[in-house]
Amino acid sequence: MLNCIYVDVLIVLNWYINYFILLGTAKITHIGFKRRRLVLSALVGAISSLLILLPPMNFIISVVIKLILSTILVLIAFGLKKFSTISKMSLYFCVISFIFAGMIMALKSLLNSNAISTNNSYVYADFSLGFLIVSTALCYGLLCLLRYFIDRNTGATGEWVLNITYDNRSTRLKGLADTGNALTDTFSGKPVIVCSKDSLVNILGTYNLDNIVSMDSLKLKGFRLIPYSTISNGGVIVSFVPDRVTITNLSNGHSKEVDVLIGISGDCSDAIFNPKILV
Repeated sequence: MLNCIYVDVLIVLNWYINYFILLGTAKITHIGFKRRRLVLSALVGAISSLLILLPPMNFIISVVIKLILSTILVLIAFGLKKFSTISKMSLYFCVISFIFAGMIMALKSLLNSNAISTNNSYVYADFSLGFLIVSTALCYGLLCLLRYFIDRNTGATGEWVLNITYDNRSTRLKGLADTGNALTDTFSGKPVIVCSKDSLVNILGTYNLDNIVSMDSLKLKGFRLIPYSTISNGGVIVSFVPDRVTITNLSNGHSKEVDVLIGISGDCSDAIFNPKILV
């Protein structure tokens, strides 16, 4: 039986929680995102939480509805991608959601609290704002820590080939898996694959190729500057948003489309990527 539920609190609570679940999904799958899309998707998920007000559903029906809604939220948050990618992200979203719901139920049992109501796989908790912020930040922090240890133990062996498409032109480059490449875009959170300017001539053309690392390059579609630092120096690297990047392992034939930026450096012979983007 449900306790007294305030619809405004229900929607705001689930909006906040869904945002961090989506953020956690992006973190665990290394998928780039735009925050406004995450906010919109979380809002749609928050509105769907009104299902908690309906009579209790059959468990199987409730799970099916949850899976369908999860797929819709993933599509809104991250856009159209390959079916396998969407399926994996929807699965991660559901797993993180169910883990969170399980933690809430455990907390309810531990505290013997009537402030928590659950129905149809949705949760309503009349907690203070401070408790909500701290507990959510803690859960997200634990997820980031898990991702860190997974990435640290990730190895990538074999020969790699990258197919990069930009502005209806494509090029094929030899890839080098290097865990030392930790470069990411601050705003989108996307990892950056570093390539030489000469290797990109097939897709960038000869337009300003000699000065491609200058501010003039920002006139091209999707270009931006990303700050970087190493032990010996630092600066900025010019990058651009490709239309599509696929990484193939020639040793086993495995191929994966990745959501990344392409950074342009004049002194690297291969396309250098961090193998964690393949996880």
